[in-house]
Amino acid sequence: MLIACNTAHSQVMPLYDHLATVNAQWSWAHTLAAPASMTQNVRFDSDAARIQTHLRLVGQLLQQPRQALTESQNIRRQQCLQILREYAEAGCFPQNTNHTERMPYFIDRYGTACAVGYLMIATGYGDLAQYISQQNNYAYLCELLSYPSVVKWANHYGFMPEELALIQPTYASVGEYLLYPDGDGTNGTIYALHTTADWGLLIGGSFSTAGGIACHNIARRTNNGFSAIGDGLNGTVRSITTYGGQVYAGGLFSNGASITANIARWNGSQWLYSNIADGSTVLSLHVHNGNLYAAGSFGVQKRTTSWIAVGGNFNATVQTLNSHNGFLIAGGDFTQIGNSTIQHVAIWNTAANQWLAIGTGLDAPVYVLRTLNGELYAGGRFFNAAQAAFGLAHWNNAINTWQSLIYTPYYASGTNTGAIYSLQSYGNRLLIGGDFWLNEGKHLAFYDPATTDPTNLPALYQFYGANDKVYATAIWGEQLYMGGILTDIWGYDGDFIDARNLLHSNVAAVQVPMRVQLQGAYDTATVQMRTTLRQYNLLPIQQPFGCSPWHYNGTESVDSLSQIPNNAVDWVLVEARSTTDINTVIDSRAAWLLADGRVLDVTGDNALHFYRLQRNTPYRFSVRHRNHLAVLRAADDIAPSISEVGFWLPEQVLGGEGQLYALPNGTYALLAGDFNADGVITVSDHNRLSAELAIINEYLAADGDLNRAVTTSDFNLLMANSAKIGVAAIRY
Repeated sequence: MLIACNTAHSQVMPLYDHLATVNAQWSWAHTLAAPASMTQNVRFDSDAARIQTHLRLVGQLLQQPRQALTESQNIRRQQCLQILREYAEAGCFPQNTNHTERMPYFIDRYGTACAVGYLMIATGYGDLAQYISQQNNYAYLCELLSYPSVVKWANHYGFMPEELALIQPTYASVGEYLLYPDGDGTNGTIYALHTTADWGLLIGGSFSTAGGIACHNIARRTNNGFSAIGDGLNGTVRSITTYGGQVYAGGLFSNGASITANIARWNGSQWLYSNIADGSTVLSLHVHNGNLYAAGSFGVQKRTTSWIAVGGNFNATVQTLNSHNGFLIAGGDFTQIGNSTIQHVAIWNTAANQWLAIGTGLDAPVYVLRTLNGELYAGGRFFNAAQAAFGLAHWNNAINTWQSLIYTPYYASGTNTGAIYSLQSYGNRLLIGGDFWLNEGKHLAFYDPATTDPTNLPALYQFYGANDKVYATAIWGEQLYMGGILTDIWGYDGDFIDARNLLHSNVAAVQVPMRVQLQGAYDTATVQMRTTLRQYNLLPIQQPFGCSPWHYNGTESVDSLSQIPNNAVDWVLVEARSTTDINTVIDSRAAWLLADGRVLDVTGDNALHFYRLQRNTPYRFSVRHRNHLAVLRAADDIAPSISEVGFWLPEQVLGGEGQLYALPNGTYALLAGDFNADGVITVSDHNRLSAELAIINEYLAADGDLNRAVTTSDFNLLMANSAKIGVAAIRY
């Protein structure tokens, strides 16, 4: 098996090297192509563009009819090659969201098939493609030849195994953080983000609109969208915080006429201004031990009844302030405070009333400081006066010294630029934003002290704007926001997306708790649903909805039968639909249905995890089961949701009582008998039951009461609900 290498698409190098990155089979195939073209130095704007070139050239190589094939095989082969050309030109390829190295993906988590998988689906072998995805989704083609059905399909369409192996691309990691523009964003640079429970997300910078509305240099983002704060500010906002229930903005502002100020305070009805040092820009505002501090070219000052200097004079700008272990920390361009040499980072000693050095300091300006798991981290320049500098470092308490965490040449461009402007702690990770380069992305990365090799930080996403920079990051709820100069990103639909300077990530899944009941499984003795299938180890460890009629591509599974919850009844499939077109499914999730009606995510959480939904956005949810009539919520629900999204009362579902079965305890359940899951209970369901009648100890579609046997009790359920019809949106 040949495994592809991993070189950046933007690197200038021979075409052969790029192709071998996508597919190592080019080590033999390149001799069949034009030798001159293989040695030409090229670069690509994206990995997707490189994959397109790979598929186009493979298609050209395979164009000639094979002599050993029959006429019908050659015809089918040519049809497949035409499909391959169309697939390549569409440019919509699987996304590698689960691996840091290049990998083949037969079908990704969003249902996008690889080239070979797409050929199977387009030629009517979708079930085979789904089966491969469920069984061995990340396998190289040569590993799939153990499946007789794959060999049979290849032969039928006139392909040799090595030809299919040449077609199959590998995909660069896009990271686990899926980034989306936040509405219309802003029409200018974002320098500051700050979040509070009362204010939501506060956005500052140099812009005149946010979310499409007039917001001069400062805006507020809540669940209801963007809004202005008064008339905004006449000048660039570089820092934001809240103090005493009021919003403070730091920067340099015009307070009418020729009067300038660098602190603006919103008192609830108007902006009030103050000035620390004439003509200076406030770069950092920070609340420490109940006091408000500001930093800039004037050093550090503290707000009392007025602004007073903290400590001696700094010989250069203070860029950032942070709290660490109860102390105030300052970082910036400075190398001296008063008469003391202090290199770029200092700690305020209240008892001594002076700034002290932290070790020997750092060898370049510090732009951001952050604490993660009790450790102090600093971000700044990767080069200083053309010399390699720290870039990212942390203070090692065990040996009392600063340790640079990364190898600078990996992250700075050839012109010796690059810097980290933002650090955001999130769980056990440090999210890193700035103006730096990575092998397969730039400007955004993460560091996990427990698992990440700091010499090779994983990129979170690919930015394409030549001058893009991430200046600020913030966590609002469970969502990561980032702002700066952000233009083009590569979207998951295969097109460039205008980021408009503000992005958010739903890596923290949108969570929705849910409850639903099944008529057939309900046990009047326990007043819960029976778990017979679980007790007899008949539940599959992988979600069962990959086949007809659902064709769901999700990879939800557990590793073994022992990991299935003891109180699991069966799998269900939940869909989040568009509120403007309820026939459009935005995201789906297979999950465990528990005996008490709760829907348990495969992660073990009591709320379903959706990864393609926008936070604080309404959706219309539906739920499906293998042999009960699917239902659709009667109203929209905001996701994420704190309260349960229920399907167990008539008023909760579209169609009301006609879509549910009344249980003795006063609640309702999904109707049993839709054995082919097409949304109507008809004679076709009777035919399915007849085919499975008297079979026991299997996972059967016609086992309507979920007791591991198809008997007359299942027939009775079917007959009682015969002619029931689901609402149009859920019918197949």
